[in-house]
Amino acid sequence: MISSLQQQNVHDVSKEKMEEVVTSRKHSNTQISLQVPLPASLSEKDGLWTITIPRGMLLSEPIVISTVLNSSLQKAKIVIVVEEEASAVIFETQKSFDQCNDVEQYQHQEVEVHTHRSAKLTYCTLHKTNFTSSSAIVKRGFVAENASLTWVDVLCGGRSTTFDLQTNHQGKAAQSKAFTLYYGTEGQLFEINTQTDHQAELASGLMKARGILADNARVSYRGAVNISSRGGGAVAHQKSETILLGDRAHCDALPVLNVHHDDVICSHGAAMGRFEESALFYLISRGLEEKMAMQLLIESFFQDYLRDVPSQGFICEIQQVLKEKMERSTIK
Repeated sequence: MISSLQQQNVHDVSKEKMEEVVTSRKHSNTQISLQVPLPASLSEKDGLWTITIPRGMLLSEPIVISTVLNSSLQKAKIVIVVEEEASAVIFETQKSFDQCNDVEQYQHQEVEVHTHRSAKLTYCTLHKTNFTSSSAIVKRGFVAENASLTWVDVLCGGRSTTFDLQTNHQGKAAQSKAFTLYYGTEGQLFEINTQTDHQAELASGLMKARGILADNARVSYRGAVNISSRGGGAVAHQKSETILLGDRAHCDALPVLNVHHDDVICSHGAAMGRFEESALFYLISRGLEEKMAMQLLIESFFQDYLRDVPSQGFICEIQQVLKEKMERSTIK
């Protein structure tokens, strides 16, 4: 089944416009195309899209979502329900309409995922809107007993992006992974907040963020692990890594642990720096031009986090976007 619906003062203006979008009651003006294989079902009302994977169904084909920003102010919400013992994969791309390169665009998107008992979902998103767009992306995941939820988000587009991801482990032995990748150039601004909440025993959560900043791009990253008094036996790990290409790129990282139980295994950390000169020298000494050598280092830096993407075609699309980003950036 296929359904379709056809520096600081600048950021202050973006925030004002974004508040206008967020507080709006309308979910409209966003062109969304969804390819939902049977027996999954799709419904839409007033810009609220709901996809349901029935109990026990293992979808052999992925759900494909394509979001195209085609107007100045737009808002949309997607709800995914994976019923008991069902399984699915979602591939989503977000881009701008080709004829909107000179139009300021402000997008607010909400994604809400419910994985019921023993269900499994992998949700992969490539964000590649043009430089005139500002986006606020909110994702919420609710993971039941023995269920699994994996997020893979690649943030490459837009002038400014606020990305807020929260996963709530509601059932015993719930599992989640969240891989957030970003590549900023030409003054792009990313504000990234990721969080896992452990509200049931024996839950496990992994949060990793990895990014590259060139030119005068900036990122503010906060990764929080919250374990309640009911979260005994939790295993939770968080880590962020950022490569700075140039003296003007900037990263602020804040790892947070809030633990209210003694029986847990936790770790958190943040690191930033540059590629080792010896690695670049080694590739150049083997006959590669410096630009190609740098491209290989960038691809390998992201490759570990792309292993959870169950589609080589989608990985190739991500790698192509990363290559285009590198070609446009000033690397020193």
